[in-house]
Amino acid sequence: MPRGGYGEAWSEWFGRYIRGLGIASKDRVFHSFRHGFKDALRAAGVNEGVNDALTGHAGGNSVARGYGAKDMMRRFGLPTLADAVIKVVYPRLDLSRVRSGC
Repeated sequence: MPRGGYGEAWSEWFGRYIRGLGIASKDRVFHSFRHGFKDALRAAGVNEGVNDALTGHAGGNSVARGYGAKDMMRRFGLPTLADAVIKVVYPRLDLSRVRSGC
């Protein structure tokens, strides 16, 4: 995350919060949620292009590198992106209340 970006203050607050809970590992940062989501998409079998679109990554292949967020939405469409998110599961984490509207 670039210094001074929109998420900087939130990231710093989150770091203080989790350290207050006794989580001292420097590997546990707010950005870890993004990595965890990317890994969960992979585990769900979501193709890398859709994965990149959902996580805001440019992608490792030459086709994906040419698309920004709006182009990714047009390229894949909301139904494809939503289907990918619905496939995400986190073992031992009950998301049924969050997904009740799905």
